[in-house]
Amino acid sequence: MKKIHEGLTVIEYDKARNNRTQGGYKYLIRGKFLEGNKAFRTDKGFQDWLQRSNLRLQFIKTSATYGSEERTRIHTYETIGTIEENMFWKLEELPENAIKYKGLCNGSVVDCYYIHTENGSKIYKPNPNAKEVYKHLQFDEHMEFIKNCG
Repeated sequence: MKKIHEGLTVIEYDKARNNRTQGGYKYLIRGKFLEGNKAFRTDKGFQDWLQRSNLRLQFIKTSATYGSEERTRIHTYETIGTIEENMFWKLEELPENAIKYKGLCNGSVVDCYYIHTENGSKIYKPNPNAKEVYKHLQFDEHMEFIKNCG
């Protein structure tokens, strides 16, 4: 199964807030038709994703909203480039130069892989039914990963 993501919208809030709009996240990444949504609470998680995706950001606008107690500053960007997401069943299916990273797949943190392309990246995630390659972190490790990189 292959998914292509292009023209994603990146919304960066001045800080993470646990409200109805942000849900505790500082960065929201939205695809067309709400496909390919990602969210990050930490700068590290977002910067890691941006490096892996090999996308460039084009600034669109800055806006602000005013709540009862504070102002929220919002920066909006559009991505330039393409992410191609692929599922794999066996490690032999991966390109030789694929780089391993920890990522979310089907709700679990597992070993995923990526390669940079000329205009973005190809991401390889293990099929959840492939027991040889879909090995998720234990609960404590999962929570630590989400805290630091989520």
